[in-house]
Amino acid sequence: ACLIQQVPGDGCRRHYHATKAEFWIILEGSFDWILEHEIINAKAGDIIRLESCEVHKIICTSSEPAVRLAIGAKGMEHIYV
Repeated sequence: ACLIQQVPGDGCRRHYHATKAEFWIILEGSFDWILEHEIINAKAGDIIRLESCEVHKIICTSSEPAVRLAIGAKGMEHIYV
């Protein structure tokens, strides 16, 4: 597990995890998960889960810094696309 805080507009590059699912708990603020054919809006209290191989990009959409708890396998690979 890893706590991630991001400022408005900040995010991660598009990537996926080939062998493991990943999920997040939104603790503060809001984020968008940009998937291949969908955008998921998540706010504090929401839980997001993606299966392995789902390409995603995450962006902080709050007006203030937002915090999410990322939970996945130890040493899980990130394959950037």
